[in-house]
Amino acid sequence: MITNRCTSQLIAVVWVHVALFGGARLAVCDAAIGFAPPGAPVADGATSQPVRDRPSDLHEDELGVRVGEPLDSGFVFFDGRYLEPPYVVSRRGMAVFINDAMVQPPFLSWPLPVEDPILGASDPPIPDGLARTTSPFDPTVLEYVRQKAEHLGKSLGHNEAIAAMAEAYRSLPCVESARVDDVDSEIVVVNWRDGTSQNVRIFPPTGRRIRWDKPTLIEHLDERCRYWEMRLGKGDVYFFSSEGGPYTGGPSFVEQTFPRILSILRSSESESDKITGLSSKEQIEGTPRIGMPRDIAARLVRTFSAPPQLEQRVARHIERFHRERTEKARQTTQPSPGP
Repeated sequence: MITNRCTSQLIAVVWVHVALFGGARLAVCDAAIGFAPPGAPVADGATSQPVRDRPSDLHEDELGVRVGEPLDSGFVFFDGRYLEPPYVVSRRGMAVFINDAMVQPPFLSWPLPVEDPILGASDPPIPDGLARTTSPFDPTVLEYVRQKAEHLGKSLGHNEAIAAMAEAYRSLPCVESARVDDVDSEIVVVNWRDGTSQNVRIFPPTGRRIRWDKPTLIEHLDERCRYWEMRLGKGDVYFFSSEGGPYTGGPSFVEQTFPRILSILRSSESESDKITGLSSKEQIEGTPRIGMPRDIAARLVRTFSAPPQLEQRVARHIERFHRERTEKARQTTQPSPGP
């Protein structure tokens, strides 16, 4: 299920749910390339330390701020660090936060371009003035990448365009490395020299373009907020990562798999054994198969931090899930009252 409605772009960074036997992997929405759809005050109990470098200006004055209601359900990790509830999903200008974690950085330059160039009309040159220190959120970079993606998608086949886009990223002086993802060949993994990591998902062209304006951008980001509020309200768990992910699952995942994940993370096993345990796709008798993407598992193992009370909260969540499931089954089987 694609939660950001990216119906017309050639290339975009979006959140995509991919089935993983009770979990899902999402492409990190670290930046978009000038098209493509779907900070908050820190909630009580959350730390105030930023967990991701942010652009210096999120343009809150022009785009405003949306602050959601605190949520006590669900579980959120960012780069291995457990974020304490309540969770406040908020939009601050062009970015979306869960508590202090920027989970949706800006994906468009601002102000929006007045003119909309013809799709893929020409191969854009690398802009003058880019340096090793240029930010990935620099408007010149965003516009170049957008035009380059459109041109490659129009002039090459799908797979060739993805590989060429990785090469285009590598040609920028501000990019440390770029490669097609080992797990998902639709994604280009980009590591910038300022430390930012992005997963860029490539889509085939459809011939249509989204016409971005201020109301459209605000509604798209607010829709993203509403979606996360809905999923956290249902008790989902999210392992957000700045380097690849996140990995997520619904209430049944929390019941069947999440306790096993925590058990592995808190065990005395070696780092490599923990990573293998989290990423293995083999079913071990008596235990749930986790199958977490290996890059996410490795980062989680190396940076995991959570209070001992977390397991108690998970147990309470599972008890509530059992009660709700039992009540739903009772209502389903209860005969209707006679006339």
